[in-house]
Amino acid sequence: MTYPYSIYEEATGRIVSTCQAATRDQIPREGPIAESGGLAVIHERSDPTRQCVRGMRVVDKPAEELEEIDRRARRFDVNKRRNKVLAKPLRYAGHRFDMDPESRLRLLFAWQEASTAISVGAQRGDLKWHGGPEPFVWITADNEEVPLDAWQVVALARAVQERDRRIVFQARQMKVAPSPSMNVRMSDLWASEEELQA
Repeated sequence: MTYPYSIYEEATGRIVSTCQAATRDQIPREGPIAESGGLAVIHERSDPTRQCVRGMRVVDKPAEELEEIDRRARRFDVNKRRNKVLAKPLRYAGHRFDMDPESRLRLLFAWQEASTAISVGAQRGDLKWHGGPEPFVWITADNEEVPLDAWQVVALARAVQERDRRIVFQARQMKVAPSPSMNVRMSDLWASEEELQA
């Protein structure tokens, strides 16, 4: 058996720490803590995120403050889930393309090079549009070599942009939705847990 107590700021009632004593004798005396700069002890278990001390009692924070705490927690959870989904492979044109940060950077450089090649006349079906002796290929998430002409590289980049836009806007809807919507599982936010189609 342990003995819970909480340490809080006397001036604001904000709980700064929750503690447990192994024996009753180890519990600090209830009330102000000497030379602590305004801290005090109360012999109650508490949740510092959702509770505070008022009149030497642990009570729930005001409803408006709890709603804001819930909104912040929801935004954090949605952002974390959104970033995880954004990093999942994209299925496009029958292949799965990696979408981790390094792959995205490589695709950005390829898109810039392909756009330049198109602007100076690269034709559809020309796999040597990049100026090298070998056809341009992209290695997929399944380790396949997929030949791409400049137009296909630009189309792939656009597919990524469209998927990202869809995910970001779906995440925003989840953030601004009323609190009851949090009963919906986070995985319901996006159509697929494993992959997203372009």
